[in-house]
Amino acid sequence: IEEAFGVAYADESVRRLLQREGFRFVSGRPEHLRGCAGARSAFRSGFRSLVTARLRSAFEAGGASRPVEVRFQDEAWVGQKGMTSRLWARRGTRPARRS
Repeated sequence: IEEAFGVAYADESVRRLLQREGFRFVSGRPEHLRGCAGARSAFRSGFRSLVTARLRSAFEAGGASRPVEVRFQDEAWVGQKGMTSRLWARRGTRPARRS
């Protein structure tokens, strides 16, 4: 702050100023370094069409009374290095952070 604006503030004063402006010191939502927002949205839209097609084929085959199972597999985050990085963000938001 001193280099950019020529004003010296103590850490506690900066914290109070940021809180007054609606910011909170929160832990960021983890995001993979090679993550791709387009791939996530494509998966979400593709998943809906896959489930719809499966339900339609089950209904047309006369199996409407049979349950449709939807399963998910977690990668278990083997070898994950826990990071406790925190950042300032507007109240009510949880921005992504790169790990």
